[in-house]
Amino acid sequence: MPLVVLAAGTLLGGALFHMIPAAVEKLGNRLSIYVWVLVGFSLFFVLEQFLHWHHCHRPPSEHRPLTVLILVPDALHNFIGGLVAYAASFSFDTTFLLSFAAGNFIYIAAADLISEVKHEDSMARGGVHFVSFLIGLVLLLAVRFAFHDGS
Repeated sequence: MPLVVLAAGTLLGGALFHMIPAAVEKLGNRLSIYVWVLVGFSLFFVLEQFLHWHHCHRPPSEHRPLTVLILVPDALHNFIGGLVAYAASFSFDTTFLLSFAAGNFIYIAAADLISEVKHEDSMARGGVHFVSFLIGLVLLLAVRFAFHDGS
């Protein structure tokens, strides 16, 4: 579980310290950037709701393993951030996809990864999870400072 929370921290760090700032750098601080973040977040919320839609008395955790819930959105993201975006970039400006993908990252981190460990009963394990989360954030912040001018 500490690695799951580390992944959540790195996804949030990637979205907040890299993708959204890159979109702001390229497009200016426009409202449309944040609308696309919300669209990316909302689309993954809708997709997950659709993938979970069924009437049953068993909890969802007994139906689909967490890996499916992570791999499907990740595969969709990679297909959109890779082949489709590359092909589309020849026809129009695809910079908005940075914001859209940031919304995807935020959703995966918050809804899928953090939700797996937020019910921890042990204070010690909860502390380990929080430190793992912070490490993920700090790693991505460090990368930001290492490869950018610090702004």
